[in-house]
Amino acid sequence: MKYVIFQISGESFGVDIQSAVSIEKRLPITRVPLAPDYLVGVINLRGEIIPIINPSALLKQDDGGDLSNFHKVLIVSREDYKIGLLIGNEVSIVDIDEHLIQRDAVDLSESDKMYISGIIRHQERIVNILNVEKLTTPEKVMI
Repeated sequence: MKYVIFQISGESFGVDIQSAVSIEKRLPITRVPLAPDYLVGVINLRGEIIPIINPSALLKQDDGGDLSNFHKVLIVSREDYKIGLLIGNEVSIVDIDEHLIQRDAVDLSESDKMYISGIIRHQERIVNILNVEKLTTPEKVMI
């Protein structure tokens, strides 16, 4: 199975390529008043308004509020809407054998377990496989 692998706050993450629509350079983000911390704002991508989520803030990483290291936006698709995830500059598409993904990662916090569906070792680094369905629920992007 193919995965999009990217960096967030120095850690490697991946999403199933079937949920990815595109990888875009970071466009100007329009802030949304009174939005939760993880909902950075919205972008206009070729005439379509797309909410932008900061996965660092959802995963409670230390630098979740610092957006300077996010140079790209990974657009993912849900049933009837799209959401952008802020990601770092380093992005790759890799084949990962599903049988090698450790689904019962015991050393994750409960909040991380909600968003991370598994862990795999790939090219001498640990990659956290994100659960896109839970990370991008409609409740998270209601404006």
